[in-house]
Amino acid sequence: MLNAFAFFDLPQSMEVDLADLKKRFYAKSRALHPDFHTLADADTQSRMVEQSAFNNRAYRTLSDHWTRLEHLLLLNDVLQPEGSNALPQDFLMEMMELNEAVMEAQMDPTETGKEQIINQLKQIREELTSGAAHVLTLPDLTDISTEDWTLLLELHLKNNYLTRLENNMLAPKIQ
Repeated sequence: MLNAFAFFDLPQSMEVDLADLKKRFYAKSRALHPDFHTLADADTQSRMVEQSAFNNRAYRTLSDHWTRLEHLLLLNDVLQPEGSNALPQDFLMEMMELNEAVMEAQMDPTETGKEQIINQLKQIREELTSGAAHVLTLPDLTDISTEDWTLLLELHLKNNYLTRLENNMLAPKIQ
């Protein structure tokens, strides 16, 4: 797996200076853009196309908090293939009532009901994030404990779950 942090010469951290990242992205864009290598041999041109595409993907990955977390988990072999990661049962039990509210809102959507559920999802996400703040704010995550990686994995999985609920809320009304 290609490492977006190494590509931009940044430490593996959730704390990324977005202005600095943008500067690094533009510098790489200027150096790697295929239009600047039109007179180069075919291998160099092909490599520049690949690296330019990776520059764009790496920038998008590190620009977003949640994709950055997923990238860190993948880089450090914490996140398993889709379907292999399980959410804690207690979290799923807590979400049952909220799931029912989402289904009801889909069948009979009112703006007030949707707004209340969206706010509740936002509050849950904020609580989860604050519970992991001691790890999320570290300047380099390469040497954190197994327990901290587990905490970040659960945060990622729970966020994905909440995002699916939000997307369900925003989906068209069920007939």
